[in-house]
Amino acid sequence: MNTEVTFQKTIMDDVTQSGVYLEFNLKEFIYFKHVLDILNDELSTGNIIIGFGFDLLKQTKNYDPTLLEIPTYDNPHNINFHDENRDVFLWIKDKFLGDVIKRGHFLKEKLESYAKDFEVTLGNLYHPKKEENKTETRGLDGFWDGTENPKEDIETIAYIKNEDSLLNKGSYWVVQKWQHDLDFIKNASTKEKEDIIGRTEADSIEFEHKPIDSHVARTDQDSFSLDAHMWRRSMPWISDNLTGGLMFTCFANSLYPFTAQFNRMTGGEDGIIDATFKMSQIVSTKYLWCPPLVNGKLNILK
Repeated sequence: MNTEVTFQKTIMDDVTQSGVYLEFNLKEFIYFKHVLDILNDELSTGNIIIGFGFDLLKQTKNYDPTLLEIPTYDNPHNINFHDENRDVFLWIKDKFLGDVIKRGHFLKEKLESYAKDFEVTLGNLYHPKKEENKTETRGLDGFWDGTENPKEDIETIAYIKNEDSLLNKGSYWVVQKWQHDLDFIKNASTKEKEDIIGRTEADSIEFEHKPIDSHVARTDQDSFSLDAHMWRRSMPWISDNLTGGLMFTCFANSLYPFTAQFNRMTGGEDGIIDATFKMSQIVSTKYLWCPPLVNGKLNILK
């Protein structure tokens, strides 16, 4: 029988109009195989990305623990990153919000015998546009998101190539939930907000002379000792109490691209904090592993 090893292809798919993020912990590790069976069945439907937390993976004893270490940062200003472990993190995607809500509801029902601490976040694109067969969206701050995504070698950037069958074509996944200060965004001048980002709000043109603390200046992927390229698939999130922000989402073949950029954003290189913090704050940060698929099933247990 031929063995087909693939990455989780939904990682590379175009963003969809709607999404639901469903995260939870296992009641007991002994339930892991039951949860895997449910998730493998779900994979056949498509439009889902499945990630696992490092603490859970360490319990499998199948991975080199040095590959599953939560990054540390210089953090001279003592910013709270709100690092949170989640055993399982799912991103369900589709065109209509009702469809992802229904799918998430029924999947949660299947998992409730084995899982606890469920948390649900709804995502929805904001003023999306389609260009060159890809969809772009503005964040709730009004600026186009993901404009610096790589145009070439995307798969090389997004997943690992390794002789170890558990690693080959897997991806590191970082999900960082930011809550925007919508009142600040409403009341600040266009110039003030553009100085924070480093680009024009209307058409996303990068300023030649931008503030050193602007987000574009802080996260220039080619300005690090090693290029810090990642594949970003972020999405605005919304809540039923009329708050919202950005579900920053990136995939890479290591944690380096995210940690390099985030260390600089938080002042680790030169003490200068990314101006983004003037209008948005971190709610949670999660480090995850997206395992490869072997014959369409998650390759995670030997």
